[in-house]
Amino acid sequence: MPSTSSQAGRAAALTSRADGAGGRPATSNLADQSLQQPAGRGARQLIGTVLGLYEDSRYKSESKKVHLKQVDLIGFGSGLEVDQKLKYANDLSSGVIFGRELMNSPANVLTPAVLAEASKIASTYSDVFTATVLDVEKCKELKMGSYLGVAAASANPPHFIHLCYKLTGGNVRRKLAIVGKGLTFDSGYNIKTGPGCSIELMKIDMGGSAAVFGAAKALGQIKPPGVEVHFIVAGCENMISGTGMRTGDIVTASNGKTIELCFFKHIVSASNGSTH
Repeated sequence: MPSTSSQAGRAAALTSRADGAGGRPATSNLADQSLQQPAGRGARQLIGTVLGLYEDSRYKSESKKVHLKQVDLIGFGSGLEVDQKLKYANDLSSGVIFGRELMNSPANVLTPAVLAEASKIASTYSDVFTATVLDVEKCKELKMGSYLGVAAASANPPHFIHLCYKLTGGNVRRKLAIVGKGLTFDSGYNIKTGPGCSIELMKIDMGGSAAVFGAAKALGQIKPPGVEVHFIVAGCENMISGTGMRTGDIVTASNGKTIELCFFKHIVSASNGSTH
C-alpha cells in the first residue's frame, strides 16, 4: 500500500514552537469539540502550511522541492490550548495527505486489493475502529450481483470495505455513514480516443474512497466522542474483456432488485440545445 509521506511526519515538528508552547502533549479537550466547531486561530495557519508544503514525490525519480524545517507561530498565545489546536491541525492534515496519496497512486499500483489495505487504519487505531473486508466469495454468498458485475471483466478481484468508528464506553448521540466510490480504474465510456476522452484520468474514479479513508484516519487520531461513523467503500475495477457485462444483461443486487443494463446515447439538438 502507498506509504504516508514523510511530509505528514514533519507536521508534528511544526508544533514544537508556538510562543513557548513547548510541544506539550494534548488532551482530549479539543477533540471533544472537534465536530462542533472549526479549528481556531493557529490551527488553520498550520493546516495551510502543512498542506501547502506537501509534495507527493513517491513516483518521481528526483524531488527538487525545498522543505521548511520549522515554522514559528507568533501572536496566537501559548500553553495547553494552543498545543491542542496544533495537534488537531496535525491530525486533520495527515488525513488529507493520506487521501491525496491514495488519489495520486496509479491504477497499476493501487488495485482494489491494495485499496483494501487502507483498512489497516482499523488496526492502527484499534481502540476506536473495527474493520470488515468482504472478498469475492463472501460477496457471492451475500448475492451482491450488481457490484460483482462491475468487476466481472477485471483480473483484479473486488474488495468491499466497511470500517466502523466508535469510542468504547461512551454514549452514541449521532450515527453517520460515509460512502466513497472505489473504482480504482474505470474504462467505462472513456475507452475511446479523441479530445475530451479523459481516459488517462480514470485512476481518480476512486477519489471518493480516498476522501473516506482520509477522514477515517483523521477521526482515528482526533477521537471525537458521542458519534458512531461507518465508512463504506466498494473497491473494484471496471475493465473490458470477454467476462464483462453486456448491454441487456440482467444482474441481481443483494436486496433482490433486478437490474437490466442499458446504455443511453444522448443526442443534442443543434436548434434548441435540448437532449433526447
